[in-house]
Amino acid sequence: MRYVRAKIDEDFEKMAYRCYVTDALQLAPQNKYTAKRWIDVVSKKPVDDRTPEEIAFDVIKNAGLVMQ
Repeated sequence: MRYVRAKIDEDFEKMAYRCYVTDALQLAPQNKYTAKRWIDVVSKKPVDDRTPEEIAFDVIKNAGLVMQ
């Protein structure tokens, strides 16, 4: 079953790359370009599931500020 999942992922990535290249080639004569690089499209970024309060606290802590 792992092989099937890996094959599906590989096929999806190939198709996505072909679509990306096709769009880039279509936009080039119009002097337009895609906004994202290919590596940014395919790389999986971790999801930040912290609350806004936790994010604010981390920013304050990393800036060296003290809340009173």
